[in-house]
Amino acid sequence: MRLMSILAIAAALAVAGCQYSARVTGSNDELNQQADTIYEELLAGDDAAIVARMSSENDPQRVAQQLPMLRDMVGHDSAPDPIVLSTTQATDNSGRTYTVEQSYSHPDRIVVARNEFIRENDVWRLRGFHLNVEMTGSGMGPGSEVQQEPAT
Repeated sequence: MRLMSILAIAAALAVAGCQYSARVTGSNDELNQQADTIYEELLAGDDAAIVARMSSENDPQRVAQQLPMLRDMVGHDSAPDPIVLSTTQATDNSGRTYTVEQSYSHPDRIVVARNEFIRENDVWRLRGFHLNVEMTGSGMGPGSEVQQEPAT
């Protein structure tokens, strides 16, 4: 009888320690558009709009301090149409998340923006906003129109 109690306790502890995690690919057009809007807000200097989108995990004052540096990295005030590079939807013990990476091809640089959204109280909030900027000098990043020399 004592062995059964010990086994039951051990099984309960094992189940309680389990972590749940599932990832799927699939695009969410609404969140992709929201990500593009965030990029446009960054370039337009609308920091208050971006801060208002942030999840409760973020310190609004700290986010507001970082946005001018990100804007300077881009160096342009208008956004070309993005190309969606990847999307991931995940559900785990902490909730539902959605991540989208979009590429913007500016004349002299390629900017890859990674937006991480988290579901808070049935509303998608921005958990993280990351930029990777590659200087090209050519304007020939993903999505650029390739202009060919006329045949002679």
